[in-house]
Amino acid sequence: MKGLSIVGAVAALALCCGASSASASTVFCNTNASPCPAGNTYAVGTAVTSKPKNEIKVFSPVLPTMSCASGKLNGTITSTGVSFKEFQLGCVSSWESCVVEGRNLPWSSTLTAGTAGNGTLTISSARLYFNCSKGLPCEVEASNVPLSVVGGGAATPALLKINSTFTRVAGCASSDQKRLEGSFEITAPKPIYVETQ
Repeated sequence: MKGLSIVGAVAALALCCGASSASASTVFCNTNASPCPAGNTYAVGTAVTSKPKNEIKVFSPVLPTMSCASGKLNGTITSTGVSFKEFQLGCVSSWESCVVEGRNLPWSSTLTAGTAGNGTLTISSARLYFNCSKGLPCEVEASNVPLSVVGGGAATPALLKINSTFTRVAGCASSDQKRLEGSFEITAPKPIYVETQ
């Protein structure tokens, strides 16, 4: 009887507490509250659009720094993060102008929650193609590219911050690499925060 009592107690514990042991999912939410209230999550398939906030800088060990004031980074929300389907930058330096386009699109990413409505989108693999007015065309790539997500709304727009180095794949000087640094302002949806559910 004592053994049966122990088994019953273990079963009851599993029933009452099993749900709490399940890991919480991370979602995009239209309010800064964790967990995100029911009905406030952005659905899979929701379009995410963004543009450079001020300028994205491109640093190179062999070429002048470029400033990119125009462009886009767009995609759709997935069950794990965002599928980025469009990337483009218009850049200029003291030496040349370049159009930077995303290659191997779409880029899949995984969303993780941070604190205070912020989080990180990690792009598994991304390639960029630099088509410039001077010099050779250049293709670079990077893996596990983190985009810091800063939640925000109408008054303080949400941001996708990048600070990552892409290494040479083809073209360019053999010693060249490109480091992108700056922020994309999320233009839709608004407001948007990273929360658990």
